[in-house]
Amino acid sequence: MVVGALLSLTMETLQNYLPRRVPSNLDLLMNTAGSAAGAALAWAAEQLGGVSRWQSLRERWFIAGSAGGLALLLLWPLGLLFPAPVPLGLGQVLPRLQEGLQWALEGSPVLPTLSPWLDAELPLEPLSAGRNSPPWRSGCWRPAWWH
Repeated sequence: MVVGALLSLTMETLQNYLPRRVPSNLDLLMNTAGSAAGAALAWAAEQLGGVSRWQSLRERWFIAGSAGGLALLLLWPLGLLFPAPVPLGLGQVLPRLQEGLQWALEGSPVLPTLSPWLDAELPLEPLSAGRNSPPWRSGCWRPAWWH
């Protein structure tokens, strides 16, 4: 539970540095409560013998060392339900990278060569609703034979 609370506190603290993100005490409280509930459920499952029964079932049905493959197999459909996030937001990293490189290369003979790239401005706009819509709206989750 302490690890979950510290992870949540770290995430909420880091949101101070992300644009369009607002840290929330309620998020911290709910994440910590979820961590406590998960720890309580894990303890209860262990006490009631659920973990040992699951382990014996796994040993009977699957080969040794297959835990990673099973986890991937079980999580793969979940990964298909949600679109991949845009890495590092909408590209707010590029202007900072350009400024840092201009500062680092100031007075360097390489600066004139890189100046067209360093002076380029990319328009940043929110993602369109079509790019953010869940895959089941577009039918991406259906099997290929389903028409």
